[in-house]
Amino acid sequence: MRKLLFITLMMLIFPLLTFSQWDIEIINDTTGYYGCDITTDNNGYPHISYSDESHNLYYAHWDGSQWQNTLIETPNSAFNGTSIALNASGNPHITIQLQNVYGNKLWHVWWDGDNWQQEGIDDLPSDGNAGRWSSIAFDNDGYPHISYTLQNTDTEVSFIKYAYKDGSGWHLQYIDSITETFTNQFKYTSLELDSDNNPHISYYDYDEGDLKYARRNGSEWQTEKIDSIDNVGKYASIVLDDLDYPHIAYKDHTNDAVKYAKWDGSAWQIDTVESDIGYGNYTSLVLDANNRPHISSAEYSGEVRFAYWDGTDWQTEVVEDIYCGWTALDIDGEGYCHIVYFNDEFQSLSVRYAKRNPISVGNAKHNMNENNIHIYPNPSNENLIIDIPDITREYSAEIYDMQGRKMKKHDIINVNTELNISDLPDGIYIINIMDKNEKVIKSEKLIHK
Repeated sequence: MRKLLFITLMMLIFPLLTFSQWDIEIINDTTGYYGCDITTDNNGYPHISYSDESHNLYYAHWDGSQWQNTLIETPNSAFNGTSIALNASGNPHITIQLQNVYGNKLWHVWWDGDNWQQEGIDDLPSDGNAGRWSSIAFDNDGYPHISYTLQNTDTEVSFIKYAYKDGSGWHLQYIDSITETFTNQFKYTSLELDSDNNPHISYYDYDEGDLKYARRNGSEWQTEKIDSIDNVGKYASIVLDDLDYPHIAYKDHTNDAVKYAKWDGSAWQIDTVESDIGYGNYTSLVLDANNRPHISSAEYSGEVRFAYWDGTDWQTEVVEDIYCGWTALDIDGEGYCHIVYFNDEFQSLSVRYAKRNPISVGNAKHNMNENNIHIYPNPSNENLIIDIPDITREYSAEIYDMQGRKMKKHDIINVNTELNISDLPDGIYIINIMDKNEKVIKSEKLIHK
């Protein structure tokens, strides 16, 4: 009888596993801790940063056949979330808060193509916390920008800060501040850069329980409250659409809800995505090729959840029913959804990854296939020919060196466009072909000799 019940149960479960929308893998089955992040490269391969329960920083990526896990040299000192972005060469850059004897600092780790490099960007001369809840993004010239929080325990002031790099080095700016107590803090910064390289940052005011938003208009910072009804704004995640309008996903802590705010050009529109007891933790937001929002989140001590706007209504799914400790979401160029999260159940820590097929209403739709684009001769030291058969759309070409610095940009206006590269030093470069929305549709290595 027990055998019959077991067979019946397996027959009921098997179709659910077979027809699940999500394919789930374990990246690391022995560890996982507070905070992880994900991005995808031009091949649609995921790149992940995360820390373990011993506060070591890891980098994991899919190489096309298997997962590669790297322990980065910051032993027992990585705290309070991590953020990852790829430069134009596809090399990962990671931010984390690094603990030291005098306090904590904002720490930047990156792969230069041969070795891991590390640097401190901001810290305090005495005890304090710099670098919490960081978020990193790259501008059009290949330079990194970072948002983060800083708590000065000497002056008892908490700050939202912003760091950016240019040809002369790093520059630090203060954006917002409050007198610090145990509850007077800023948390959960999220950064995006618009088409003019201006930063947009969403963050949570722990004291007031408000969702806040800051942007730089080229010369000065402007800050505002987006939502201040009850306790809102935890886990804020920001993305800009094709018009550079901000979209933010966040938690309504009072009502246990996932909320979503967007700027429509004249006002903020706020919507409740889903609500139930424990909903809305660890929200992460991306937009698909049609600017429709997709959100990952977690139910407290329960499910990893996924929601998307189908053009009419919010649709929701359960990714996996585990004790989830964080989520981060990305969509690749073909519309596949990628989520990293970790199981936070006692003595069952693991970093996990889920992938979903493109959603028919919102996946990326490219009329141009990268195989239709030809770049030649390669190697070359004078002129490149970029052959694009469909020139009815807008395209551009950008060339980056192996450190991710942009060396050239050229609009493509003819079927056969000639690009002079004689002024470049000999070496290896990356050439990206992009559409009008600056989405890379072809990327290849270029040899100049």
